[in-house]
Amino acid sequence: MKETRALLYDSRYKDFKGKLKTRRLGHYTMEKCNDNGSVLIKTIDDEAIPMLVNGHWLKVYKKPLSK
Repeated sequence: MKETRALLYDSRYKDFKGKLKTRRLGHYTMEKCNDNGSVLIKTIDDEAIPMLVNGHWLKVYKKPLSK
């Protein structure tokens, strides 16, 4: 199975109007997608406990091409 990476939306910055602040946390790997839309994610370094989050809060992250 191919490893899919994602960025997680951070709701703390919902009302912040700054242009240069990122509203995404991450890089996470998606382990399992459930039928109800929840996704099991864990950090890339595999040190943190896996988390179950809403799939709408994730954005697929693609690695940039190396030159």
